[in-house]
Amino acid sequence: MRRIFCTGVFLIFMCLSASASAAGTAFNWTGLYTGLQGFYGSGKIDWEYDNSGNSANHNYYGAMGGLFLGYNYQLPVNAVFGFEIDLNAGKISGSGLCPNPLFTANTDISWLGSARARAGYAFYRFLPYVAFGVAYVRADIYTKRNGVEYGEEKTYVGWTPSIGLEYAFTNNLVARMEYAYYDFNRQHFRVDNGLSVEGRLNLNALKFGLIWKF
Repeated sequence: MRRIFCTGVFLIFMCLSASASAAGTAFNWTGLYTGLQGFYGSGKIDWEYDNSGNSANHNYYGAMGGLFLGYNYQLPVNAVFGFEIDLNAGKISGSGLCPNPLFTANTDISWLGSARARAGYAFYRFLPYVAFGVAYVRADIYTKRNGVEYGEEKTYVGWTPSIGLEYAFTNNLVARMEYAYYDFNRQHFRVDNGLSVEGRLNLNALKFGLIWKF
């Protein structure tokens, strides 16, 4: 996914840079903005049963969409700093076999959000940037047998770095492509018969968004 993102950024930059340079039109990134985004996400949970060493690691995949709101401030030297919050909903899920093959290990993610600081450098109407902040996710971790689920649904807090590229088509309309990684650290979950499981939730996301700058 990271390779796909880098290739996409390179192609967009090559296609648009000629027209942007020829026009020579600068763009001021300072201001409040809001937007819509959608993304495909994938990840893997390292699922280990406490006291036994058995594992039920599995992958999960899916798509989400949501809203974001932020503010940028551009310095005279073209450096841009900002802050952004977002919230996304959808379904990212996956499963695998437990040590007892009568059960499956399952992970369902229903919503995901973050609050991030951003820093970038403006090239005409392009803004490559990096971001880092706090992330939060709602996940249902459970085992399943004969259609019956045993587990718990909770909200987990972690961190997220990201890298992205924005292009301003007009003074108000901006497009974005971004790669983000989410890590929610090692957590303990309760599954069937009160068994304790330790696992690490993480997610890779390739995002596309449209921004309206006020």
